[in-house]
Amino acid sequence: MEWKWGHMDNKVEQKTRILLGVLAVVMIFAATFAAEAAEVAWKDHDSARDLAKTSGKLQIIYFYADYCGYCKKMSKETFGDDSVAAYMNEKFVASKVNSQKSRELASRFHVRAIPATWFLKPDGEAITSLEGFIKPDIFLWILKYIDSGSHETMSFPEYMKKNSVEHLLEM
Repeated sequence: MEWKWGHMDNKVEQKTRILLGVLAVVMIFAATFAAEAAEVAWKDHDSARDLAKTSGKLQIIYFYADYCGYCKKMSKETFGDDSVAAYMNEKFVASKVNSQKSRELASRFHVRAIPATWFLKPDGEAITSLEGFIKPDIFLWILKYIDSGSHETMSFPEYMKKNSVEHLLEM
C-alpha cells in the first residue's frame, strides 16, 4: 500500500473544517443564550410607582447601600438569577433605592436594616417587607406567594407546604 500524503492532508483538513464549523455554531448559540439572560428592569422610584398604578402590577422597592456586603450578594445572586429576574419583570415593577442617598424615602418606609425589600399593591399600599439577604430559590417562591395573592389567606410556610417545597425553608 502506497502512502498518500495529499489524501491524508485532505481528510485532516476536512475534519478540521467540520470541527471549526461545529465550534462556531456552539459559540454563536452560547453568545445568543448569554445575551438573553434575564436582568431585572429596575426603574427609579417615581417611575416605578407611576407604572405600577397604570399597569396594575405589584411593586417591589429594594433598599440597599453601596457599603453593604449582603446587598451586593443579593444583587448578584438573587436579582442576578435568571428565573427571579424574569418573574420580577413579568409580574412586578421594581425600583432599586440607595438608602444612603434617599434617606427620606427610606425613612418613609421605616427601613432600619438593609437590604430591605418592600412589596406594594399597585396603588402603593404596603403588603409586607423583608429584611436581609434572601436566597434566589426562596425569593422566587416569595414572589409567587405575593403575586398569587396567597399572602391574604395563608402564611408563607403554609404556601410552601401546599406547593410541596417546604424543604427549602430548612436550608
